[in-house]
Parts: sequence; C-alpha cells; structure tokens
Amino acid sequence: MGRALRAIDLTQSDITDATLFALAKHCPHLEEVKLSCCSEITDVGIEALVRHCRRLRALDLNNCALITDRGVGMLGVYGQQLERLNLSWCMNITDKSVVDVASGCEHLREMLLVWCTQLTDASIDAFVPDTDSTAEAAARAKGLKLNVSGCKGLSEAHIENAREKGLEIVTGA
Repeated sequence: MGRALRAIDLTQSDITDATLFALAKHCPHLEEVKLSCCSEITDVGIEALVRHCRRLRALDLNNCALITDRGVGMLGVYGQQLERLNLSWCMNITDKSVVDVASGCEHLREMLLVWCTQLTDASIDAFVPDTDSTAEAAARAKGLKLNVSGCKGLSEAHIENAREKGLEIVTGA
C-alpha cells in the first residue's frame, strides 16, 4: 500500500513527528495529506514530509498548534507542487511563512489563513504583482484564492488593492 498511497486523512489523530517520518519514507507519492488538529506534530515532521513527498498538491495543517515559520518555510522550498494549503488557526506563523509560500509555491490556487492573527499587510503584498511583474505573475495572482477571515492585522486598503489586481480574497465567514 505505502508507495501507491496518494491521499491520507489523519485529522484529529494523536500522531507525532514519528508518523510523519514514516509517511515520508514509505509513501513518497502522497499528493494530499490532512493533518488538521494534530496537536503533536512539529516543524521537524512537516519538513520531513515535504522533503520526501515532492508530489504533494494539498496539505491541511489547520489548527496544528506547534507549526511555526520554520516548518511552513520548508513548504516554500520543497512544496513547489502545492495547489491547496490550509494554515488556518496556526497561531505561530507570521508574514515570513506567507512570503516563503508565495515565493516558492508557484502552483498555489488556494490558501486558507483563517485566524492567523500575527499576519499583516505584508502577507497580502507577497501575492500582489508589482508594476514590474511579468504577465505570468499577474496571471498567477488572478488564479489565487486567499481566505484571511479573522486576520485582524490586515488593512482594508491592502485587501481592496489586491482584489483590484485580481486576487480573490475572502474576509468573512
């Protein structure tokens, strides 16, 4: 089963980094991993997973309390195939995480950042093409949906500017 496994849902399980190491070693073809509410996993386990599961297209880390910028930063380095990423309720991530994902995950189509309370306008700016950007960067922004509901550090002006440049941004329930 291991090498053929493409998706796994471990939501609300008592797994640890050891489980993620095993998945990384034995299931390198994983494309979708749900780890929502797994309170014992850390950046070390996430790094192992994304280093070895290079086909990962969807990752759900909703409410994984121990995940920080270090682990999310690895997604920007090794998670180039990511299309969907849920970091909602990950209270230890900052703009650095979002910037790392924006710069490294060029196939990203949807990112959930609900109640990531440390985020500021810099997180929105990471996805907004500037005036010197290529047509490719502008097209990529138009295909991206961000959910930033509950992110109180974001200004309405930045959100509106990003929407004008083609980003789909959800700010409410």
